[in-house]
Amino acid sequence: MPKQVKALAQIGIFIHGVSASAPNKDNAITFMKWFATDKAQTALGRTGDVPVRIKPLKDPALVKAHRLLPTVLAQINAGAEARPRTPDWGAVETILGTELNKALVAGKGGGDALDRAATQATAYLKRQGYYS
Repeated sequence: MPKQVKALAQIGIFIHGVSASAPNKDNAITFMKWFATDKAQTALGRTGDVPVRIKPLKDPALVKAHRLLPTVLAQINAGAEARPRTPDWGAVETILGTELNKALVAGKGGGDALDRAATQATAYLKRQGYYS
């Protein structure tokens, strides 16, 4: 890290749920429980996706095929946290992504891009009432 400060990745949890108006709630819940099993997550890992369970993240065959998995596991073990889940997170991600893409296109200025994104995101969140 440039400033020699500990940094952790944010976990992008792609959550699922069942709507109160879902016509087949019991089936949806059964599917979610199955999908969260080690067996299903290992199968998911075989497709190249990142499992959400620890055991599949340690599976030797998956690790051999997917070099990112040890890094994901290391970040989880180091204390990585999920991204904030608020109705306004999409707007914050858009601000961050836009500024980082501008830096990529320019071929420089990643730190400046992050500073601009932080300023814009803070201003946006203030307008939404997160800060006084």
